[in-house]
Amino acid sequence: MTDQTTTFLEQIFNAFRDNSKMNHYAEYDGSRIYSTMPVTSFLYNFFIYNTIYQYDWETSIRQKTLTPWSIELETRTSGEAVASSKSDSEFARQKRLEKFIRKTCKRNSAILHSALIPLSRLSDLNGRWTSLFVSTSKTHRESVESFFRHLSELSRAIQVAQESGDGIFAATKQNFEMIQKCRYFVYTLRNDIFSGSKTLGDFVDINHEKRIAHYDLFIKCLLQLFFLSQELGPLPEAAFNLSVRESRVAPKPAGASVRFRSFVNDD
Repeated sequence: MTDQTTTFLEQIFNAFRDNSKMNHYAEYDGSRIYSTMPVTSFLYNFFIYNTIYQYDWETSIRQKTLTPWSIELETRTSGEAVASSKSDSEFARQKRLEKFIRKTCKRNSAILHSALIPLSRLSDLNGRWTSLFVSTSKTHRESVESFFRHLSELSRAIQVAQESGDGIFAATKQNFEMIQKCRYFVYTLRNDIFSGSKTLGDFVDINHEKRIAHYDLFIKCLLQLFFLSQELGPLPEAAFNLSVRESRVAPKPAGASVRFRSFVNDD
């Protein structure tokens, strides 16, 4: 009988693989459709990522039982025990996940290289499409620009590694720090989407759509890295295609009914 940890890993990998095959659409009045990619794919992948870093994988694999991170407590002056925001924050759990993955990658750097190779093919990461409107807050604009700067550095580092002696992007501390810098921004972006600060109109903008496609590609590579470290995958190269397969049409007309549909991509 398969243990609980293995079963759960296979379930979330299947969800990841299935999402990579889907093209998501909105349909108006049973006739006109437009693509809701890549934002739908991005949100699905983030749900999977959020699930993964909730668990202590080293313990889960050793004990063959899913083990969530325990809430570490600290004591206030009043004597009240409360969850330590520093030791049990979302960011702390993500760092623990990366530390766990790096242990495997240090034994086999080919895992890291294989997972991130799609990022080495990126181009035009300094283009005008990476910049936000002047009306956007200065802090958020600088964060977006910082993400694409870090992504460009990461992409270039993988390219340089490919041209080196062994052709492998090694699991060094410096390389994982580059991954962490990109991941940190993508995580905060997820918070912006769920907080309601983004509207449907934001996602229709072609430049914003292109930025989301790159965020989605990065988180997809991060998920692939985790699953490869557990000997699951890889996904086919087509799963990492940045292109939007169907052009958008005008936003929903007033009074039109809308439903969302997904189609399997058999490419």
